[in-house]
Amino acid sequence: MDEIDERLINKCINLRHDIHKYPEISGCETETKNRLISFISENTHLKIQDMGKWFYAVYESGKKVPGILFRAELDAVAIQETGSPQYKSLVPGVGHLCGHDGHQAALAAAAVEIDRTGANQDVYFLFQHAEETGEGARECAELLEDKSIGQVYGFHNQPGCEYKTVMIRKEGTAHYASKGIIIQFKGRATHAATPEKGLNSAFPLSELVTRVNDWNNLDSYIGDVLCTVVGINAGGRIFGMQASDGELCLTVRSCFQEDMNKLQERIMEDVKFTADKYSMEFNISYCDEFPVTEVSEVCSKILEDVCKKENVKFNYIENPDRASDDFGWYTMNTAGTVFYIGDGTTCPELHSSNFDFPDGLISFIAKLIVAIAKHT
Repeated sequence: MDEIDERLINKCINLRHDIHKYPEISGCETETKNRLISFISENTHLKIQDMGKWFYAVYESGKKVPGILFRAELDAVAIQETGSPQYKSLVPGVGHLCGHDGHQAALAAAAVEIDRTGANQDVYFLFQHAEETGEGARECAELLEDKSIGQVYGFHNQPGCEYKTVMIRKEGTAHYASKGIIIQFKGRATHAATPEKGLNSAFPLSELVTRVNDWNNLDSYIGDVLCTVVGINAGGRIFGMQASDGELCLTVRSCFQEDMNKLQERIMEDVKFTADKYSMEFNISYCDEFPVTEVSEVCSKILEDVCKKENVKFNYIENPDRASDDFGWYTMNTAGTVFYIGDGTTCPELHSSNFDFPDGLISFIAKLIVAIAKHT
């Protein structure tokens, strides 16, 4: 791959370190966004559109062909950093421990390089908020339709994989769909000596927990599904009072969107049945929704061709990842793919308190992005 100016890469490394020191959680990425807008404004002639929570920059080719878009994420995670880089997080309880600071720096470097050397179609550089909660891509996805984007690409660093090796999912599901489900029962408080006078949510909650294995029975679905209990609460250490209100929190996942709908219906049926059995009112709400991320064989082939041409080592991913990514909001209606770059076999896991994005990947990822954008 053509080398990117070393001075630019050093600027982008410094940019990452600045962003790393001041991480912001999902929905609060104002200063991160402003730093990136300033950097791109100072180093390119690209058109920049500030959308409030997020922004994009665009190289306008002047050609009447579908554009191409690359996405990077702005948010950090609510985890205290325990590593000791010189640019360690200065925000208590928040750290860039997933690599999004590196993604931002790499996409910024690619934007500068495309501005300098050009491309055969419009190239959009999207800096998206709130990836960790699944909300950001859902809000940004309308950009693809508004601007007639023909292809969309996302990328992520991957610990435990050989350094600078690209992992490609050829087609189909790359990331499972997932959703948080909150089930609440309205109980009636009473003295622990007269439980018959109250309504205790512990009973319907316990009964629903025993249904989890039935919900996970794969004979009922096209592909893999998984329901996980992530929280349960009823009552407390007040020994003169019976438990009343209660809550059960589940995360559900599926390889296919149809199975997510079926799993959700089964849970709803059982909640209604159990609520009627115990004569209790209930409420169900949903959060952190991620659709299936389905990749295009055409886009994956372009990535493969680029790797071969540039002599970059790559491997195919045989099975989809159970963990979700909000990139599925983009590939729902637009051809696209998400690929992964090895952090090295000894790199700490994502979201571990001592994770730090390898600076050496900034230039590598930026060059891949430029090569994809220039592919004909």
